[in-house]
Amino acid sequence: MRTVRHKSRQPAAVRPRRYCLLLHKPAAGRIAVGRLGVIYFPGGYYIYTGSAVRGLKARIERHKRRRKKPHWHIDYLRRSSQIVEVAVYAGPSECGLNAEVSAMKGARVVAAGFGSSDCRCETHLYHFRSRPALPGKKKGD
Repeated sequence: MRTVRHKSRQPAAVRPRRYCLLLHKPAAGRIAVGRLGVIYFPGGYYIYTGSAVRGLKARIERHKRRRKKPHWHIDYLRRSSQIVEVAVYAGPSECGLNAEVSAMKGARVVAAGFGSSDCRCETHLYHFRSRPALPGKKKGD
C-alpha cells in the first residue's frame, strides 16, 4: 500500500486535512453498517473520502488497522477489504473532493448515506469495477 506524504511544517491553511482511501474488496457480500443497516457491497474497488481537522495521520493509521471497535461507516467495510492506496489533500473541501470522485468514470453509489451523515452528499463511498486512479493521480502512478 502506498501513502502519498506531504510536509508537516506547512501553514495550517494549506496543511493536508482531506484524504481518499482506495480499497479493494475481493468478494461481494452483505455487511451490517451501523445505523445504515445491512448493505450489499459488490466485489471491486472503492474510493472513500474523509477528513480530519486534527490528527490526519492518526486517522489514517486507524483506518489501516482491521481490529478495532467500529466508529465510522468505513470501519465496517474495512473488515472485508484491503487499503491499496491513500492520498492526502490540502484542498478542496471534503465534499468538493468527494464531488471529484463522484464524477469519475465508472463511479457508482452502492451505499447511500455512507460516510456522509454530517453533510448533504449522497455518499462518500464510490464503487468501481476496475481499479481507478485517485483524484489528482494518473492510473499507474
